[in-house]
Amino acid sequence: MGSMNLKPGVLRLSKWTNDFNSHTQRQTHAQIWIRLIELPQEYWRQRTLFEIASAIGTPLSLDASTKNRAFGHYARILVDIDLSRRVFDIIRVERDGYAFNLEIIYERLPSYCFHCGIIGHDVTNCQRLQALKPVDNGKKMAEPVKKTKQYVAKSNTESNTSEPVIAAPIDKEKNTKPAARVVSAAQVTVHQDV
Repeated sequence: MGSMNLKPGVLRLSKWTNDFNSHTQRQTHAQIWIRLIELPQEYWRQRTLFEIASAIGTPLSLDASTKNRAFGHYARILVDIDLSRRVFDIIRVERDGYAFNLEIIYERLPSYCFHCGIIGHDVTNCQRLQALKPVDNGKKMAEPVKKTKQYVAKSNTESNTSEPVIAAPIDKEKNTKPAARVVSAAQVTVHQDV
């Protein structure tokens, strides 16, 4: 339904459900400012930017400089991101036979633990996982797997329903054709459970 940034946290409102139990709810979403690096100016309309940003999460708003086109190096958009899903740093945008890769930069992307489902730490620093480790009896124990960056190149012909495919219209006077489609994306960080 909506959320509001509070310092130091986020207040998230959602529709009431039967048998709601606040102790079993997990917060996996965060509101993050993203930057679309070197995006051509013809894509800088709010509707088009929101369509492109929807490949990352739910777009919420544009910053003032982007809205007024006062700064041209990147477009900045506030996006509600589900951290329990893959996070991408490159998306491919297509329109009318032309395609380009678009770099995404995240401002203050929080850590997310895929073991316990809590925002604020990753698997390597999970206290719940540390509590499950056996007591050291002099034998060397395996170290937890650390975060690694992995870039995945996808061809346009691959069929993968988990990849975002977005149609982004340009709001020209009478042009209602989609201006762009996000056809593939590269994963930012791979977290592996120990």
